[in-house]
Amino acid sequence: ELILRDNKLTKIPDVVIFKKLLVFDVSFNEITSLQGLSKASSTIKELYVSKNEVTKMEEIDHLHELQILELGSHKLRVIENLQNFTKLQELWLGRNQIKVINLCGLSCIKKISLQSNQLTSMIGLEECNALEEIYLSHNGIAKMGDLSKLVNLQVLDVSSNKLTSFDDIQYLTR
Repeated sequence: ELILRDNKLTKIPDVVIFKKLLVFDVSFNEITSLQGLSKASSTIKELYVSKNEVTKMEEIDHLHELQILELGSHKLRVIENLQNFTKLQELWLGRNQIKVINLCGLSCIKKISLQSNQLTSMIGLEECNALEEIYLSHNGIAKMGDLSKLVNLQVLDVSSNKLTSFDDIQYLTR
């Protein structure tokens, strides 16, 4: 594990020498880009880069072993470059500027946090049937999406949105 939280780093440090790195945390710094992450070991299972100034999800597509990705509190507008993350179980993207849910077919994801973004729809979650927890509070969602396939769902947080009704919850038996 390499934990560099809460410093004054302005870029991703060169970690190429760590060939078996499992956890990498550079949260609470002043990083503006994920450039340099492409040199990091593909063995990383947990990547934490929250509370920085990143604007693009880049140089991460080689991290095939990734299970947890935390990119909350940035300036991200688009969810992208996740198609290779077949082992990803948790995705934390709260407090960004994301308008559309695009999970690139992440079928094994169990937890997703998109609270405090600019979402107006829940479209994009319906194919992620392994989902157990969804956090969508503090957005602009006016209508529930089709959640009938999410039979494993245990937590659904849609507080502080624009919902006028709560439909189709009979399928959410867990």
